[in-house]
Amino acid sequence: MEYIVAFIDLVGGLKLKTILVLIVADLLLGIILALKNKEFSFQKLADFLQTDVFYYMGGYFVTGILGTIMPEFIQVVNVAAATIIVTLTSFVLEKLKRLGLPVPERLTR
Repeated sequence: MEYIVAFIDLVGGLKLKTILVLIVADLLLGIILALKNKEFSFQKLADFLQTDVFYYMGGYFVTGILGTIMPEFIQVVNVAAATIIVTLTSFVLEKLKRLGLPVPERLTR
């Protein structure tokens, strides 16, 4: 039981909430873009789960397990969370740019 609590403490909190908010924002902006471009289909919506987001979360949770078992991996969990947050933020900014909002080019690479 103590490992479960340690795991939740390590991967949860603000890091996980930020990641989940960015995933939802990416999904909603993708739906808005598809509707705007008249390309929306429920099949594409289901395909969202097969994108890199699934692998990012899986990798994050695996590093969280390693960090729970071996404390020397705790910084790896933080680096993984930061990398995922930066990547998802770039996805959201790219979609905002495609919707016509002014987003600096250097933020969408």
